[in-house]
Amino acid sequence: MLRPKGEPQRPGPNFAGHYIIMEFGWGSPCILMAMVDAKTGQIYNSPMADGLQMSWLDGGPWLSGLEFRVDSNLMIMRPCANDDAVYDHYFLWQNNRWKLIRKIKQAPVSDHASQRR
Repeated sequence: MLRPKGEPQRPGPNFAGHYIIMEFGWGSPCILMAMVDAKTGQIYNSPMADGLQMSWLDGGPWLSGLEFRVDSNLMIMRPCANDDAVYDHYFLWQNNRWKLIRKIKQAPVSDHASQRR
């Protein structure tokens, strides 16, 4: 749908049918996230958070990326890489709760740099 110039574009659901995932940051390459139920307005924490403060995800509390779709309840969280072991986390959103279903170890930061050459 086209909108007249200057009319604000309202975000719609982008996760699991009727949820809105919001990603935000403060200038670093890493991000935080929250989720809102577009039907009720209920706000949900990210999978490993206490409020909007992220807990540690095996290597760091900040995210370098999220993968999700409107037609799926799977979310993949990628913590910012560092020199320690860091894992991608796979979560399912079921019954208004996050369920960790898998963790996959990322390649060390030094391996990422050598792969780009």
